[in-house]
Amino acid sequence: EKTRHEIPLLSLDKTKSSMDLLNFMGEQQVMLMLKLDGLTVKLTYENGELLEAATRGDGDEGEIITHNTRAISGIPSHITYKERLVVTGEGFIRPSDFEELKTSRERRLVFMPFGVLEGFPHLTRKSDKLRELRALGFQPCKYLVTKQKLTLENVEAGIYQLRQYATDKDIPIDGIVVSFNDIAYAQSCGRTGHHYKDGLAYK
Repeated sequence: EKTRHEIPLLSLDKTKSSMDLLNFMGEQQVMLMLKLDGLTVKLTYENGELLEAATRGDGDEGEIITHNTRAISGIPSHITYKERLVVTGEGFIRPSDFEELKTSRERRLVFMPFGVLEGFPHLTRKSDKLRELRALGFQPCKYLVTKQKLTLENVEAGIYQLRQYATDKDIPIDGIVVSFNDIAYAQSCGRTGHHYKDGLAYK
């Protein structure tokens, strides 16, 4: 069954240059985050209950997969937060589990949130909203937050650190994402028909 995304789940523009990332950041505080390699999933909670789980699809319309969530670890069916909460994240299989799939039919799917579309309206930074998810039973995607304007060396060190983390924790990634942490500023960046302008994917 299909479902419409009230807030489109668009992709990000891409680059292969760390200098592009540095120029993109400017003077703003940013988050550097793992770019998880899996299937983007959106979860909607109301009154503490999982109302709907859906795939990203084409960004405007996805497929409802609520009935599949019991087979995906990292998706709580009940949470203590009673307001409306919409979480985006990635469903994936760990690289080491792919070997097991050759002999077992058991799919070891994991969900890891990377964004909060609705919820915690009093918080103004993406990183603060993600941090709140931990208390609700989620395991948010690994990220770093800048505290000052970075140099190219800082950016490359951050990319290396995140990639090393993904390897150590057996998390499949296909790059790093940089996005503006301040939600109001991020929203002011706007979007094209294809991607939001508040972030950049480094591959």
